Amino acid sequence: MTTSSRIIFVGLVALALALAPQPARAQNVSYSIYVGGVSLYCRSYFGEPVAIMVDHAADGSIGVASRSFNGQPYMVLGPGYLNRVPALAAQFWFLHECAHHALPPNMNNEPNADCFAVRNLRDLGLVWDLYQLQGMLQSIYVLPGSHSHLPGPARAQHIYNCLNS
Repeated sequence: MTTSSRIIFVGLVALALALAPQPARAQNVSYSIYVGGVSLYCRSYFGEPVAIMVDHAADGSIGVASRSFNGQPYMVLGPGYLNRVPALAAQFWFLHECAHHALPPNMNNEPNADCFAVRNLRDLGLVWDLYQLQGMLQSIYVLPGSHSHLPGPARAQHIYNCLNS
């Protein structure tokens, strides 16, 4: 390859990279959000406000709780999923993701996040009996388990037990 060919090649690569779609970035950073008509927010176990970002590129997922490179807590929510489920289920999943920041580090696991979520639904007056939870528990019943998640039937029973404790 000649020098001029290399320059043209490098220029074309640079142009292609510049014009390529950029990775999706979360938008709409806030510290509270309406979920199912209820304003919800999240604070970490250490008292920090948790940034909430809505990322339309994550429409297929519920969300994720993490920390930025400088240690700030944040949640990224996929609005497509949360808008497809009933309000109570969307509120549960928001509170479940919040739990990953709100629980003490040594208690931060999936079963405890589920308990945190359903108990907060109860404490907020959004749910008070099994009848209200039936649809959500049925959708959880069919979820597969994983290394960190209980199998669906056990998870649904666990959430029900948390509501009553």
